[in-house]
Formats: sequence, structure tokens, C-alpha cells
Amino acid sequence: MKSILGLFAAIGLVLGMTQMAAAGSIDPNDSPLWQTMHQDFLYGDEAVFDDLVTVVMPVDIENSTDVPVAIRLSPDLGEVEEVALIAENNPIPLVARMYPHRQINMFGIKIRLEMSTPVRAAARTADGVWHVGSEWANVLTPGGCSAPIEFSEAGAGARLGEISFRTYARDDGTDRLKMRIIHPMETGFAFTPEGDEIPAYFVERIELADENGPIADLVTNAAVAPDPIFTIDTAGLNQSLQINARDSEGLQFETFR
Repeated sequence: MKSILGLFAAIGLVLGMTQMAAAGSIDPNDSPLWQTMHQDFLYGDEAVFDDLVTVVMPVDIENSTDVPVAIRLSPDLGEVEEVALIAENNPIPLVARMYPHRQINMFGIKIRLEMSTPVRAAARTADGVWHVGSEWANVLTPGGCSAPIEFSEAGAGARLGEISFRTYARDDGTDRLKMRIIHPMETGFAFTPEGDEIPAYFVERIELADENGPIADLVTNAAVAPDPIFTIDTAGLNQSLQINARDSEGLQFETFR
């Protein structure tokens, strides 16, 4: 009798582990840093790996200072309260957070990567669960966060904080907002040719709104690429837009149409 009960217990344990795997609790990248990222940036809340959040980016990274990343958010998520973008092996792992005020289908951003790393996008839904998508980035030219950057436009002080944007309708019925802010986005890990440290200096908050109210708030760190470009796909984007930004020195930038 005891052996039968033991067999049932073992079967139950295996089934439980199988259900956990099916629910997506196992890191597909098997990263030793994932648990630390989970605690530090997702507050230790419940997190599952599933296909409701996907990360789209190049597999092999030639230019590690300017890496395009697209985060696709399935409508099946329902209400999304927060999105976090994490590059685990970066000296600045938390790249950005987005707080949507309406349904966002896609959030695009250009980032820096110091070395090869898992790149995670996590979306927290109204039930408090983080849905996590992952992609492995193979960085062929390491040093995106620490190498000095030669700026073409961001180095022109007269244009610092200049915001440009455009909107257009997409074939799927959504609208796309694409914007750029002229800013050096210094990480604090780079040095001048003379060996002097270049202080960290970056855009840290962006607020997007139209006539219908707020669209999304972004909190960004220095791991975002210089002259950052952001893309947002959403439905019902009004043509009257306002963008407000603030950098780490407290300077305010804005534009509207």
C-alpha cells in the first residue's frame, strides 16, 4: 500500500512540475541572472514566460550602440499596467519602463548592449502577473555601453532636446507614432581620449498624450541609444499630439501639434 501511495505521490510531483513548465515558469535562456532580475526589476511578483509578449530584434548585433528592439503585446493580455525592458548582462540592466494609458500593440526602442545577453520584455497585467518574452542577443562588437560615442547630431548643443515625430495609419487599422529626441544619452561608463570620465547624462522621462488624454509614460535609462528613437502602435491616435520629456539634469523638452 505504501509503495502505491509513493508511486501516486511521485506521479503527482511529475505532473506538478510539468504544469509549471507548461505555465512558463522555466527561463528559456537558462540564465543565472534571471532570478536577480526577477527580484530587482519585477518586484519578485509572479512571472510566466509565454507568447503573449514577444521581443523582435536582430540575432547578431553588429553595432552595439544602436540596437533596434520591438516589443509586441498581444491583445489577449487585456489591460497592461507596466512594461519593463531588461538587458541582463548590461551594466545598466533596466533599459526602460513603459506605463500605458491605453492599449499598446507594439513598443519599439533603440538601445545599447555591452555584451551578448538575454533581452527580456515583461508586461504586468491587471492581475499582477508579469508575462515575459525573451530573445538572445549575440553581440559581435561588445562595448555598446562603455565605448565612447562619436555624435553627429547629439553633439550639437543647439539641437539638444529637439523632438521630431510623425504619425501614420497602418494596414491593420492601428496608428503608429515614431519620434526621436536629440540627446547624447551618456552612460557614465565611457571616457574621453584624455582618460576623463564622461558623466552620465540621459533622458529619464517622456510623457505622450493627444486630445483624448494620456497615451503612455516612459521612464528611460542611459542604456537607451543616443538620439533615441521610439515607436508606438496603438488604435485611435488623435492627430493633435503633445510630447514632454525631461533629462537627468532637469532640463525640460516639449513639442506639440
